Amino acid sequence: MIIKKMILALTLVFVFAGCGEDDPEVKDPIKEEIQEIKADKYEEEKAEDKKPQDENEEADKKDLEDAKDKAIEELTSLEFLDTKDRDDFTGKIKACEDSKEIGKLVVEAKKSNDDFIKAKEEADKMDKFYQKAWVTNTIDGDTIEIEIGGNTYKLRLIGMNTPEIHHPNKGVEFFGKEAYEFTQKTLKNKEVYLEKDVSETDKYQRLLRYVWLTLPKDPENPTYDEVKNQSLNGILVRDGYANAVTFPPDIKYADYLAKIEKEAKSENKGLWNEEARSKWEKEKNSPENKWVRTTKQITNRGNTYTADTTQGPVKGNRKSRKYHVQGQQGYDKISINNVVWFNTKEEAEAAGYVPAKR
Repeated sequence: MIIKKMILALTLVFVFAGCGEDDPEVKDPIKEEIQEIKADKYEEEKAEDKKPQDENEEADKKDLEDAKDKAIEELTSLEFLDTKDRDDFTGKIKACEDSKEIGKLVVEAKKSNDDFIKAKEEADKMDKFYQKAWVTNTIDGDTIEIEIGGNTYKLRLIGMNTPEIHHPNKGVEFFGKEAYEFTQKTLKNKEVYLEKDVSETDKYQRLLRYVWLTLPKDPENPTYDEVKNQSLNGILVRDGYANAVTFPPDIKYADYLAKIEKEAKSENKGLWNEEARSKWEKEKNSPENKWVRTTKQITNRGNTYTADTTQGPVKGNRKSRKYHVQGQQGYDKISINNVVWFNTKEEAEAAGYVPAKR
């Protein structure tokens, strides 16, 4: 087409070459033809240039759609991605106009899936080694009551021993009251994690456990610092409320607890503070505080049990949270398992006990 127009243009040049001077009012057909040829050529070149551009855009669009389909397919393979997250990621991918952003969303979705898997594995591992329980009562520094699945159990902490507060022969021992109050305050209305060693219970049918306030990072291999600072067993020894004891076969943390005790001794903490012990012994043996503990079997409301009949101290009932003084009806009827001794009424009230009416 262009060649034909060029031949025509040349012919016209020869035809009009001898026609004399140009008439300004007469249009030059040669120039018009040349301009038309240039315009046609520009449009053809433009069309040729646009063709690959359109093809590239079409290819890019197809690639983007393919990338979206592939990404959404990958989401379906993520087993632990919950429905809400899956729908959220799918919507974002469909709205995406950049394949790189699609890739980032897939990576994010995979991370969310992996995080869930990791959390589930950790939870399964924790369930294997630890059991959750709710503390319902504190009996003394190393013995508590816990609730699991609606059932209540007595529990004895493993690997350590706190001083007695209501022993039938020993009476109240040095730092026993402090240990009891510390355990009570630490565990009041708390959920804890129980770890079994080898034995299930002791001869008194109390559960034998390590009591963790917060869980260690590796449930199979807690570190020395974790036993010392996160288990109640370790904390009681660490702060001088208990001494380390070993009763095979439950010896998982025996070495740790022995080391913790050694540190507490070197720092004269609690039980190991000889100055405080001497002062306590002096006060205990003073005429107003000295007594001999006695017990007897009694039957009350059809139940036969061993009651504390010691004369002298103010006696509290751990279950009723009431205290009795000599002369009251209930003074000699408190079970040795529930009795708590106090030197004065004020001391009993400071511990949260109220006076009994009888």
